[in-house]
Amino acid sequence: MIHRTVTLTEATDILSKIVDAYGTPSNEGVEDVWVKSVFKQINENLYVNDLDIKLQWSLDQRTGKDRWTLVNTCSDEISQYATLLSPDEIKGFRNIIREIFRSAYLAKEDYSLPELYGIEEPKAKQLCRGGTKSGQAVIDQLLSTGWLHMSETRYISLSERTIIELKDYLIREFGSQPGETETSEYSGSLSTCAGCKEIVTFGQRCSNPQVNCNIRLHYHCTSPFFATLIDPRTCPGCSIAHGEVFTPIGC
Repeated sequence: MIHRTVTLTEATDILSKIVDAYGTPSNEGVEDVWVKSVFKQINENLYVNDLDIKLQWSLDQRTGKDRWTLVNTCSDEISQYATLLSPDEIKGFRNIIREIFRSAYLAKEDYSLPELYGIEEPKAKQLCRGGTKSGQAVIDQLLSTGWLHMSETRYISLSERTIIELKDYLIREFGSQPGETETSEYSGSLSTCAGCKEIVTFGQRCSNPQVNCNIRLHYHCTSPFFATLIDPRTCPGCSIAHGEVFTPIGC
């Protein structure tokens, strides 16, 4: 795969071209169900042949649409995934991730950095301390290779690819597990969606000022989640009307 992550639309387009070139194996044509069955078969073949990779399905946080990402099943270390990045870029990537979770820890879970972060002093030097590349050069490379996302408001955040591929690393470094010793300065700054239980860096949270409520939701998970509750009008974490106190996560 040229791209490590594809949407359903992109996958359909790729498979349509294959069907046009070689013919379709059935009368179904290239439809959503058939695309998903093809990816299931690919994963079965990858598993049988011990290739230590798989196509991981997820829902895009920003669009709520299907996405598949090619992930390494044997390691969750940044250096193992980002094999095309230089040592300076890998070091910078680690620092950027740490700074993004630091911002979430300090600034109400925005999980982002301003566009100019890589060129502002002294932040830029700290970003790539010990390396030969500038902070902006590292950020530009990570954006072009799909590890980072640039929002319409010009804020930098972790891409869907990074969240899927480095899920275990992010949980280990920034998650909070009951009874476990914190593994980094910002342990507990990572949030998970109350609906799908996956990492959420773009969505909404309960910000009830009276309590420290832990309910976080992706936008596409919000309606299905509240529809399952006995009282769909109140937050299950603090019982306040959810329309009154829910505020955005991420930029």
